[in-house]
Amino acid sequence: MKNLFTLDDLTNQEIMDILNDAIAFSNGKDFSLSGKIVANLFFEPSTRTEYSFVMAEHLLNMKPISFNKASSSFSNKGETFEDTVKCFEAFGVDAFVIRHSENEYYKNLNLSVPLLNAGDGTHAHPTQCLLDLLTIYQEFGKFDGLKVCFVGDIKFSRVAHEGIKTMERLGMECFVSGPNIYMEDDYKFLELDEAVKVMDVIVLLRVQNERHGDNDHVEKTSYLEKYGMTKEQIIEAFMKLKQLGVEEFGIHSFLASNTTSNDYYPMLAKILFKLAVELRDKTGVKIKFINLSGGIGIPYKPSDEKCDIEIIGQGVKEMYDEILVPAGMGDVELYTELGRYMLGPYGCLVTTAIHEKNTHKKYIGVDSCAVDLMRPAMYGAYHHITVLGKEGAKRTEYYDIVGSLCENNDKFAVDRKLPKIDKGDYLVIHDTGAHGYAMGYNYNGRLKSAELLLQEDGSVKMIRRAETTRDYFATFDFSDIIKNMKYDD
Repeated sequence: MKNLFTLDDLTNQEIMDILNDAIAFSNGKDFSLSGKIVANLFFEPSTRTEYSFVMAEHLLNMKPISFNKASSSFSNKGETFEDTVKCFEAFGVDAFVIRHSENEYYKNLNLSVPLLNAGDGTHAHPTQCLLDLLTIYQEFGKFDGLKVCFVGDIKFSRVAHEGIKTMERLGMECFVSGPNIYMEDDYKFLELDEAVKVMDVIVLLRVQNERHGDNDHVEKTSYLEKYGMTKEQIIEAFMKLKQLGVEEFGIHSFLASNTTSNDYYPMLAKILFKLAVELRDKTGVKIKFINLSGGIGIPYKPSDEKCDIEIIGQGVKEMYDEILVPAGMGDVELYTELGRYMLGPYGCLVTTAIHEKNTHKKYIGVDSCAVDLMRPAMYGAYHHITVLGKEGAKRTEYYDIVGSLCENNDKFAVDRKLPKIDKGDYLVIHDTGAHGYAMGYNYNGRLKSAELLLQEDGSVKMIRRAETTRDYFATFDFSDIIKNMKYDD
């Protein structure tokens, strides 16, 4: 039996064999599976995926059985997901095609027949990825060296997560583009206008509305209102400011967030430099500086590539010399905001496991929360976690690492594979030197932790004490009640 949960289950050669078989099938080769019965269990709806499978099953002379979730015992009588699947297995089906909104739903299934994953949560969609690979292979006859950009809702897209991982394994270089709220720090970002010019393949993704919370959705109008400014509007703004007497101008931009490609920053610097020349030519203003913003990233995952700041800097200089200097703008000052790059890798959040809960999932509660590190709660951002003293232990357990706020997004990790964690274990959450303490807040009256500095000689020095209750109420010092309050400290 060979399941297909993700394309991680297949070697590169096996993927190529499937693609070549698909081409042979389209050219008339017989792959009949006459008489085989397959159960299509779509616990999450999808017209295209479900009926693509049904059509394929008919073409292979199989007998498909479709599952109507709305009229099932699962929806109306409290039957569990596992029981529903086992029921169809008992009917004697030869294979399953299952789609489910939960990541890795198949982990707890023990089936005697093959299972093809038709999509699980935001995790994987192997058959869609195979179709995309087939299209690319038919068009280019190869994968190695191609550049691919996934555009749209990256954060919630199993197509993007599966596709990027697999395509990079096959030798392609992958990028992402779209509104920041839909992005993830793990991938190389590219503005769409530039992507269209330099990419071999553009993969357009739909917005995964069904997976969004109240704050996860971006309306087109509101997005443009917040972030958009056309070139014509910039020119108009410069002219108005010039008329009001402004003599020196600058361009301050937001290029990206955590890009680890050495090419990305120079590429967008090139766009800004060309814009600066055009603005000078059309308005006659003097542009004194260009702020390239931040965006140079760090490898949050141990497997991530680290960018080379010297190569990036040289790339920016080449663009400067190519565009600004010949235009007579060789005196324009450049600024950057590389806080994450300079500070991110050099801070850790150290927290203690104080609770354990085992229900349908395994949870480890720690004595810190989003007050100390907001990025995972706000963005679903990845921070690597080490269990002190168990660095060499096998990662055998899947945990949600959670804080103590009354918010369901107060999590440092979801379904993270870690060594077995016991109460009292110290967890080190890596790369928190940026966007950690500075983003902290006092939600639910939670107080911020102390900050300790590990010095070159191995000693530790406190550089910021922990907040106290007295600190929390300090701004109420105008009130006699607060003035007279007694504190334990």
